[in-house]
Amino acid sequence: MSFLNDKTIENRLNDLIPDPISRKDGRSDQLQPSSYELRLGKEVFLSSEKKLVRLGKNQFEIGIKPGDFAILLAYESVKIPSDLMALISIKTTLKNMGLVNISGFHVDPGFQGKLTFSVYNAGPGEIILRYKEPTFIIFFAKLVEEAGKTFKGEHQGQDQISSRDMNKLTGKPVSTLDLDTRLHSLEYTVRIQWGLLVALTIGLMVAFIKALVG
Repeated sequence: MSFLNDKTIENRLNDLIPDPISRKDGRSDQLQPSSYELRLGKEVFLSSEKKLVRLGKNQFEIGIKPGDFAILLAYESVKIPSDLMALISIKTTLKNMGLVNISGFHVDPGFQGKLTFSVYNAGPGEIILRYKEPTFIIFFAKLVEEAGKTFKGEHQGQDQISSRDMNKLTGKPVSTLDLDTRLHSLEYTVRIQWGLLVALTIGLMVAFIKALVG
């Protein structure tokens, strides 16, 4: 297996990133030495708010709070031919802020559609993402031979975040701040209970000694 460089990606770009809308936006800026940058698309799902946010008309930015999970939709569609597979990631600048990709890290041959990224904010502050800004990275790897089987899963042809994926991330998130608060509360409770136990033990010993002396 070998990875495609910028020249090879550029030569095959119309097949790999076939979205005609993307062609109007100067795609060469997204081309990197051995990868291609995908931008943030029109939908973001925030798990803590159980809310699907649509970007591009009245709202162009979205914030992911510390400890929150989210699903991000890529702007571009991708098409992975049978002789390639792809590896996906988050841009390093966002990783350094604490944004972690918790979804899959590869794309099978035969997949067509817009990728979604399940992410978690493990950082100390809110992470702001902007519509159509480069957010993700995709690497294309050449297979030794063409794949005999190609992707035919439920996400084939997707262009939006599915309700099934949103349901997987519902529930209250737990941030490091929440955990720290709970830990301090537990420590305080243990100290009180330990103090009561010591006082009770001393009281019983005093009563026992008095009984022996009397």
